[in-house]
Amino acid sequence: MKKYSLSFAIGILSFGWLSLVYEYLFDYLYIFISFVEKVQYCKGILNSDVCHGVAYAGLWISELPLLLVSFTLFFLAVTLLAKRFSIHSFEWQFVIFGYFLSFVLLIAYSEYGITFYGLLCGLYQALIAVLVMCVVSCLTRRST
Repeated sequence: MKKYSLSFAIGILSFGWLSLVYEYLFDYLYIFISFVEKVQYCKGILNSDVCHGVAYAGLWISELPLLLVSFTLFFLAVTLLAKRFSIHSFEWQFVIFGYFLSFVLLIAYSEYGITFYGLLCGLYQALIAVLVMCVVSCLTRRST
């Protein structure tokens, strides 16, 4: 039970970490792409709903370097602390649940409210966080 609650807390803390460093890393790691021409070209060929999906995917790709650096720093620190205190692996399902729940609670109480795109964005960020967590834990396990 301790392992699950610790994993859940790690998910919440990873969201808190991203919330803190996002604005600082945004200027350096966010890939700025002009989507106006691409979406207009897409609307000329296809249905507009598909074009919005293309724009959302482009926004997620633009955010990817920022997420990778942020989560790598966070999970490297968490993994090293876990080794220091002899805590073994984390349950990735509970890390995703903790991250996603804190994300949903934040947008639910914000001025924007919950949208389908917001939920997809939270799930996307949670999956990136868990992938980075798995890679960092595998790399640090091999180095010791």
